[in-house]
Amino acid sequence: MADYGSDAYLNTGSTNFDQSVVATVIKTLQASLRAGLVYTPAGSVIPAQLVPGSNGTFRSFGVSDLPEGLEVDLETGDPDPDIEDLGLDFAEFTGKQVGRVIGIEDTAQDRSPFNLAAVAAEKISRAAHVLLDNVPRNLYLAAGADLYGGSSIDSSGELAAGDLLTAALIKDAVALLRSNDVKPLANGLYALVASPLAIRDLYEDDHFIDEMKMADPSTFLVGQVAKYGGAAIIDAGSRANVLAGAAGDGADIYISTLIGGDAVFAGLGGIKVYAVTGADKADRLNRRDSWGFKAFVGGIINDVQATRFVNIATTTSL
Repeated sequence: MADYGSDAYLNTGSTNFDQSVVATVIKTLQASLRAGLVYTPAGSVIPAQLVPGSNGTFRSFGVSDLPEGLEVDLETGDPDPDIEDLGLDFAEFTGKQVGRVIGIEDTAQDRSPFNLAAVAAEKISRAAHVLLDNVPRNLYLAAGADLYGGSSIDSSGELAAGDLLTAALIKDAVALLRSNDVKPLANGLYALVASPLAIRDLYEDDHFIDEMKMADPSTFLVGQVAKYGGAAIIDAGSRANVLAGAAGDGADIYISTLIGGDAVFAGLGGIKVYAVTGADKADRLNRRDSWGFKAFVGGIINDVQATRFVNIATTTSL
């Protein structure tokens, strides 16, 4: 954490105005987290709770399904089945504390056509939401690729220009998740999060175009631009995972991630939001106010029984 010292605009004086800004930030943040960004589509994240009194430890509990095939016959004379215990499982990981602060000078507030206090609250809420969305995003990138564009390619270093994302690769990724009994997301689909450059190449694939004609936009997830083969195609924009110059010929590699239900554990806890105003000896005219937050954040991949996402590594035509 940065040491902000004793700057006047970070003093802890509070007023009713300050408290209203704090409430606005927390309310906006909670609404944002429920909505989901591209790497946290609804149903893909198992929430974990910050353990009180710990050094940033998060924990999530769950109950395992009963194993298959252990039913017994109950005909006359057969013994009762053995008593089975429910399996209480938990995942645990350590997060880190991070924070951000926006400072606004009085001249900016006086001259701005906007309500900068409301703008600051919205921007802080957005920053906290993106912070949580980056947890699975970074986990997916670190996991490496499972499928590759092109023909007979087994590693990212073998990729080259022209090894593009195709409809067939999406169908292969969907089949892998289904074969591992990975449940779909809230709308019955998996979510393929991809760069707009990779998605653009799909529109050159006749198989993709033929099925796209049947898609119903009213059922789309946040950020979804298309649907194919059991996958909602979600445009990650500038936040797509890209490995610059990592292909064998120096081309950029684009990682498209097919995300299933309960793919990661993630937590954002210990959230504290601060709206700070008020003059002190170092800022006698109260020339600068600040709005900010700090929180613990972290996550791990859910690989119980099977990994619940598939990474596809390709290049693009642009």
